[in-house]
Amino acid sequence: MSSISAGKPSAIQEIFSRPKAIMGVVHCEAFPGSPNYQGKSINKIIDIAMSDAQAYLEGGLHGLIIENHGDIPFSKPEHIGHETAAFMSVITDRIKQEFGCPLGINVLANAAIPAFATALAGGGRCCINIFPAVTV
Repeated sequence: MSSISAGKPSAIQEIFSRPKAIMGVVHCEAFPGSPNYQGKSINKIIDIAMSDAQAYLEGGLHGLIIENHGDIPFSKPEHIGHETAAFMSVITDRIKQEFGCPLGINVLANAAIPAFATALAGGGRCCINIFPAVTV
């Protein structure tokens, strides 16, 4: 019996140059436009995300997932504003520029279109949503 994926390259191997990888999730604070936003400046939100990213990577993780976890309660995908993808793209780009590690994107709750937009604009390598991870 042959494997369905025989001959296909491993996305993990391709992205991380290793057969297995451990990723941490940078849970971003609430963004402007989300129901839970409390007025924190975008620079402060970025600083917190950068600090979390640094801690994960110094701890030996191989990559990061950038997520809008602070945007609770989560909007339905069709109600997520463009500002969410814009802010996540900036944070993704800053982390990519500073640390150069592989990045995945998850826009909650299950917002594939903003996740793809963020990955393309910010330099993410994959999207992690309810569907299997998709490489960009």
